[in-house]
Amino acid sequence: MTERQSEEETKAVEHLLIADFAMWAGDVQYAEKVLLKLVRPNFMRRTRIVPQSPQDWAQRTAEARLRQLYYCRGRDRKIRVDSNPSMDDQRRAQQPIIASDSLRVMCYLATPESLMVRGYLTDLDPANIDRIFAKLHTAMDNASDFTVNPSESAKASSGLAFRQVSESRQIVGRFQLSRLGSLSGTIFALPSIKEKQKAIRKWFFDLSQFINSCAGGQ
Repeated sequence: MTERQSEEETKAVEHLLIADFAMWAGDVQYAEKVLLKLVRPNFMRRTRIVPQSPQDWAQRTAEARLRQLYYCRGRDRKIRVDSNPSMDDQRRAQQPIIASDSLRVMCYLATPESLMVRGYLTDLDPANIDRIFAKLHTAMDNASDFTVNPSESAKASSGLAFRQVSESRQIVGRFQLSRLGSLSGTIFALPSIKEKQKAIRKWFFDLSQFINSCAGGQ
């Protein structure tokens, strides 16, 4: 195997993992965009050819994911037509709150005071993730301006747990960033999420800028 072939296989598997994270987060449009980079032009027609390499397996899995996505989309479209919910509400539900070069984040209302957060890094190179972890550790140790502080399980081997507090101390986020690149957590806002929407968007923008600076090796 040549070095170029090895890089192509690594990239294919990375794209598949990013697409899986996007599906898990509910960032469906981006998942579709990534999966379409991997599949054959006629991928809706199944093939009996046995995969021979990691790249082949990634392609076959991506094709199965897309067929499943298109089936569910058709089924859900019928449900939406039958129940007639607001299409604006549907579109808003599918848009990430942050879509930067390094980080994409989806948020879902859990209670009037809290949001469920699901996000993921879009560059899963191990060196990139190592830089992000190192800078988060430094921020925690040095009490940086970005107010990232360790939680009880801050240096777990499977990932990094951290807490972020806004300057007003009315928004608190608790997150877990895995070594694979997924981000999960909860945001609490007082007096309510609805009254703090602009502040939460600004807060997420600051978080994405911090992640971008880590990814850039600055």
